[in-house]
Amino acid sequence: MRRRVRGRGDLPRAGARPLSTDLARSGGLRVVILGSGTLVPVATRGPAGYAVEAGSEILVLDGGSGTLRRLAQAEIDYRAIDHLFYTHLHPDHTGDLVPFLFAQRYLPEGARTRDLALHGPPGFAAFFDQLRPIYGRWIEGPGYTVRVRELWEAQTQVGSVSVEAVPMRHSVPAVGYRLTASDGTTCAYTGDTDVTEAVVELARDVDLLIADSAMPDAHKMDGHLTPGLVGELASAARARLVCLTHFYPACDQVDVVAQCRRTYAGPVVAASDLMSIELLGPAIAARVLPPPADRA
Repeated sequence: MRRRVRGRGDLPRAGARPLSTDLARSGGLRVVILGSGTLVPVATRGPAGYAVEAGSEILVLDGGSGTLRRLAQAEIDYRAIDHLFYTHLHPDHTGDLVPFLFAQRYLPEGARTRDLALHGPPGFAAFFDQLRPIYGRWIEGPGYTVRVRELWEAQTQVGSVSVEAVPMRHSVPAVGYRLTASDGTTCAYTGDTDVTEAVVELARDVDLLIADSAMPDAHKMDGHLTPGLVGELASAARARLVCLTHFYPACDQVDVVAQCRRTYAGPVVAASDLMSIELLGPAIAARVLPPPADRA
């Protein structure tokens, strides 16, 4: 059955974060926007970061500086995260990797004991190996192992969630990720990319497309998309809901949603830090919840 998705004008609004048991019961997905901006300092936007909750699993896609703090603000327990997925190695997507690893040594109940999996594009293993002689034991605890896996046209399983890595078009090796929950609910995240047919394949019939929309249509940057280009690709892919993200400051001076709607007829939202999007199962409408007022 085709998923119903509410348009932007009638999206529900709520101040409290729903309980995780809702997702465990439905088998769907919740996405929390940890960072909707770039490394250009903006008071309301941090660099790229997204938490995806599926039942008992929490996956983090990218982790720019400030992601760890945003997890706390979103009331997501960093101790429960066993899998981090990186789209590419630019600092606005990897800046909080070392702080995240460092934090594992200082858990209230003692140091971490469960293994931690880091996933990324080709070159990620060498990138991590270069961190080891710099930080040593501060990023690898004695009670657990950090496992590094490079993904490129590959698929892996995290609990009940299937994760597919699809090569994107950027200035360095980069992948987008497509997540499929146990009930068939799907979410695609482009990371940073320019126009490529691979985005269409990544987002084919997806329930939620989270897409790089770095600059307004009139100021396209190499290696990135604009809202209008996202709309064209989302239309070709038949994506059911589009979330524009990874905004440089210029995007806050225009109506990026209106620009996307010129080329895409479905519902569109512009990401903001700590916004959450719930996909609670087939035939259940997506819910977009704004950042709680007391945590922005």
